[in-house]
Amino acid sequence: MESFNCNSCGYAIDDERGKFCPNCGTVVSPIGIPKVKINVKTPVTPTPPTCTKCGLTNTNPEARFCLQCGEYLGSRENILQEPRPIQVWISSASPPSTPVQQKMVIGMQLKMVPIAHLFGKFDKIKGQIFLRRDGVVFEGRRGGPVVHCHIDNIHQVVKGIKSNFMGIKMKNGQEWFFKMIGAKKWVRILNEMLVK
Repeated sequence: MESFNCNSCGYAIDDERGKFCPNCGTVVSPIGIPKVKINVKTPVTPTPPTCTKCGLTNTNPEARFCLQCGEYLGSRENILQEPRPIQVWISSASPPSTPVQQKMVIGMQLKMVPIAHLFGKFDKIKGQIFLRRDGVVFEGRRGGPVVHCHIDNIHQVVKGIKSNFMGIKMKNGQEWFFKMIGAKKWVRILNEMLVK
């Protein structure tokens, strides 16, 4: 039996009228791209899958996508069992030696700055920052992010280039940078809290 290969995944397709790969769902016969012919034997089952959208009966029993319209045929369990590439983000911060349980900062409020900025990789978030007995809480404006830096999870607190910048490095490798009035005093207070 004469077959074609999918240009994307290399899966053998035995139906020349197929427009979509039964394995990955990509278009297999776009105009201008020739198909590669190979000789392959395909298993035959008594009940081949039928597409619910266009009604085409697929000749391949393992087909997960319709050859004619590209509609998904198989169960999600079959797809989830296959190995998938995993996207990994590599941080410049060193990973923790042991996982650190993040704690919520709920202690009594000592100080508050109503106008503060949290600096991320690509943006600056406006909000307010609270110094509490057990750490620092930043609350973004308009439902923005809430950052809890519990004193047990803080590795280091440093003063920024200017006196109104403060950096907090967590034990899990995360780093938070804040701009606010009185940051220099907060660095001193937090470092005293870390010693205790």
